[in-house]
Amino acid sequence: MSLSILQLAEDLAKGKRMRVPPMNGPEWRYFCFWLEYYMGYSM
Repeated sequence: MSLSILQLAEDLAKGKRMRVPPMNGPEWRYFCFWLEYYMGYSM
């Protein structure tokens, strides 16, 4: 699921609206890390 987490984080950082699928703890932390990374990168 790691590739889909990266794609989801990138799409959300670009402003696309979508539903976030259920994730367990490590997946959620991985998603939050990449979302913050892409949001900082897009500024």
